[in-house]
Amino acid sequence: MTLEFTVSTSGEPRDVHVVEATPPGIFDQAAINAVKHWRYAPLLVNGAAVEVPVRTRMRFELPN
Repeated sequence: MTLEFTVSTSGEPRDVHVVEATPPGIFDQAAINAVKHWRYAPLLVNGAAVEVPVRTRMRFELPN
């Protein structure tokens, strides 16, 4: 699945949403909840923290 979000100036993901998922709707909320717990070092531009758009992929596998 593919997710997009913004890393805030404090390093926290916000506006997390699923862009693509197969199968759709099955793991969406679990992925969003996981991303909301991630933390980043804020990007500094000229010494000031700036927001950064992020697109990432996440993979879920079910045991056979």
